[in-house]
Amino acid sequence: MVRPVLKPSDVVKVEFDVQLLALNAVDNKEQTITTETVITQQWNNPYLRWAPENYGNLKQILVDPREVWVPDVVLENNADNGVVQAGHVEKFRSWVRVSSGGHNTWLSPATFKSKCGLSFKNFPFDTQKCSLVFRSVTSDRTFLNIDTTHIKNDNPEEELNLTTSNGYWSLRSIEIKTEDKKQSPIFSKVEVSFRIGRKPMFFILFTIVPCMIIGLLILVSFYIPNEVGGRIGLCSTILLSVSVYLLVIVNQLPEQSDELPIIGVYYIATMVEIGLALTATVVVMMAYHATSEPPRILTWITVFNRIGSCGRNKRRLRINDANLNSSPEVGKVNTTGIAMEEIVDVELGEVDGQTSADTLGEKTPPTSVSKEEVNQETWKEIARALDRVFYCRVPHKGCAAGWPRTTVSKEHQLRQDLFSSSGGISFNRMIRPVLNTMEKVKVRVQVELRAVVDVDKNGQFVSTDTIIKQQWNNTFFMWTPSIYGGVEKLLVSPNEMWAPDIVLHNNADDNVAQAGYTEKFKTWIVIYHNGISDWISPVSFKSTCSLDVTYFPYDQHRCDMIFGSLTSDKTLLDIETDEVHLETRKGRESDEDGQFEEIEKSASWSIQRIEVRRKEHYRKGFPHPFTAIHLSFIIRRKPLHFVVFSMVPCMLIGALIFVSFFIPVESGERIGFSCTILLSVSVYLLIVTEALPEQSDSLPLIGVYYIIIMIEIALALTATIVVLKAHHATTQPPGCLKGMLFINNIYRCCRKPKRRKRTSKVEPPVQVVVLDYSSDHKEKHEDSEERYRKKSSISLSQLSVDSGSQLFTRPNTTDGKEEEEDWSETWRQIGKALDRLFFWTFTITFLISTVVVFTYGPSLAKPLNDEMDKLYGAQRGV
Repeated sequence: MVRPVLKPSDVVKVEFDVQLLALNAVDNKEQTITTETVITQQWNNPYLRWAPENYGNLKQILVDPREVWVPDVVLENNADNGVVQAGHVEKFRSWVRVSSGGHNTWLSPATFKSKCGLSFKNFPFDTQKCSLVFRSVTSDRTFLNIDTTHIKNDNPEEELNLTTSNGYWSLRSIEIKTEDKKQSPIFSKVEVSFRIGRKPMFFILFTIVPCMIIGLLILVSFYIPNEVGGRIGLCSTILLSVSVYLLVIVNQLPEQSDELPIIGVYYIATMVEIGLALTATVVVMMAYHATSEPPRILTWITVFNRIGSCGRNKRRLRINDANLNSSPEVGKVNTTGIAMEEIVDVELGEVDGQTSADTLGEKTPPTSVSKEEVNQETWKEIARALDRVFYCRVPHKGCAAGWPRTTVSKEHQLRQDLFSSSGGISFNRMIRPVLNTMEKVKVRVQVELRAVVDVDKNGQFVSTDTIIKQQWNNTFFMWTPSIYGGVEKLLVSPNEMWAPDIVLHNNADDNVAQAGYTEKFKTWIVIYHNGISDWISPVSFKSTCSLDVTYFPYDQHRCDMIFGSLTSDKTLLDIETDEVHLETRKGRESDEDGQFEEIEKSASWSIQRIEVRRKEHYRKGFPHPFTAIHLSFIIRRKPLHFVVFSMVPCMLIGALIFVSFFIPVESGERIGFSCTILLSVSVYLLIVTEALPEQSDSLPLIGVYYIIIMIEIALALTATIVVLKAHHATTQPPGCLKGMLFINNIYRCCRKPKRRKRTSKVEPPVQVVVLDYSSDHKEKHEDSEERYRKKSSISLSQLSVDSGSQLFTRPNTTDGKEEEEDWSETWRQIGKALDRLFFWTFTITFLISTVVVFTYGPSLAKPLNDEMDKLYGAQRGV
């Protein structure tokens, strides 16, 4: 433990060098990097010198690092919970080579797991800058100076070639520099900075290219004929495939909300495009199956058909006014919006089931068609034009006497005087540092929170990086510096002297029995000549924390860390602290000392408030209270990651259920489309459930939102079945359902009224029956004719007989078939009314649930802060 200096004012100079051998792994979730290195430390020890000729020309020996003084250099940004000190004798376990001149070389291969703030904005084309920071925790620059000026970097490319890169990352640059840590006292540290770049080939081939291929398949859907009836099924399957790929990508990324990765934005954009293409498909199908008169504003869009079908053979349909008005299928009024005798261009083979082969080599005469056929053909032309428009709008994207000289050191003499037996009494490290047994030891403890590393929702614990500073007065370790050559302080192992047995009470780490004391605090203790002892230890703790995920992902949690002695009450050990109150909210106490700036920022959590208080509590069986330090902090989740990759996809997929109400009933794809949406939301719910704790005290907000969306989709699916059943019903509708027809009347009133053309009344059509008879059956027909004249009210003048044929007329009668058609039409109108009723009902429910989740969740920060204000305000007597 004696520093290798002859004068107390001398500084030990250590030449430090780091060689990076390999990049083992980069953990995207934990944001850590594992590297293999070789650490070289060199220094001079004047106490380890000898004359080689006196020892058989022995010029160097190998010594265990626990037998001689070695620098206590450790990795500052350590992320390995399995080691307390990533360095010193705990990590560097190779032997120290000592030469006869006192030169010491300590070359140690070591594997480090360090923290690295990863940025995934350009994932998978990202480059990351990481660093390994080495420093001494206890020795400042007046004791230990870490130097790297001897390192020469004449050929950086050769140094990069010596580093073995893995299949995922490549090393771009390495830089080693020394800087002084800006705090009092001043510590020197070495920072090894290196830049690595991700090799993107794997992600391009297995994530980006599949998404691009699946996304391009949406263009194929525009070439599927509307008569086939598989367009919506294809679009739904493509949307489900992209959703599954997005879930795989999300599992590879950390739950950070500082920035969005470009690949995630690409997937979300692809999902939106597919959703829009799916909506466009429904619009096209609605137009294709429409039979009413098309509005004039849509007729201009058919120009895209002329552009897309230049040079094709066409035939003309001549619309005859007389035929339109006299045809029984047309009705009374001509409302086509197309002038009579107008020529309508129709692609060959698309009307009346004819094909181009039917008319090759022959001249097709003008054909007379009905008004309903014209309307249907016009809507089909509009649907084809919309297909072309939507297709184009989708993005394609010297010698000495030897060992006896050690007694010359004043520091060594001081250590012998402090720890050797005095008056026949040996030194006992368990004795409290007080002269009066009734006196208590006062220990001032400061707990500084440095980072929130991880929050385990299932295990209900939080991992934090802290710095524990303990200070007390030890009356047994006091000396006069002038007697010992000006030595004012010593570095002592905590196993050699008394130290406070302060541990973390709510420890959740199963690997340690006591989260504190010498099991967790393994740094050296600095003892000053006046008896003041400082014990500064950087420690990673895993503490229990009750997590309430009711408002996940807008949740915030209050966690407590309780530090105190388990054996010494207030009469033996009195723990004191400086009360701390830090808060990030505006209008409250500000961070005057800039302590928040020293806290490492997390990509998933933000620290809202920190409170450090001293408390006293009694234990059963002890008459005196125990003192403890309570570190309370509020952390709040950054919700952007979950909003973009969990809630927005659910909202988009859930909103598509309303598109199903616009799918024509005749297409037969409404149920399949609704089932696909229900399956997509179910898959997302399974992924979200894995990120939530298995607790039943409360339900998370996002889970409730998913369940509501699933219920709405299931009800919409049920409503679709009801509408389909009503549409295809043929029995007499009950009177209670006929009252729903007023919804259709309201819908018609809300629409813009159309101008109607005046037309003359047309008499109801009469039914004409033509019967052909041969001459052999003439007599039989005359007998039946005679019987018919007697039973009917038609005179003989209404009957005209021609040779070989008989023509007679009958009056209109309402038979059972016409009545059944009336009932079917009434049921279809009821189905339309139910469609409109269900659409608006589910739309309002969906909007209310979405607005509540996205607006009510973020406004829940006040209760926890008010709770802490009330708690600590009462303790202060406010």
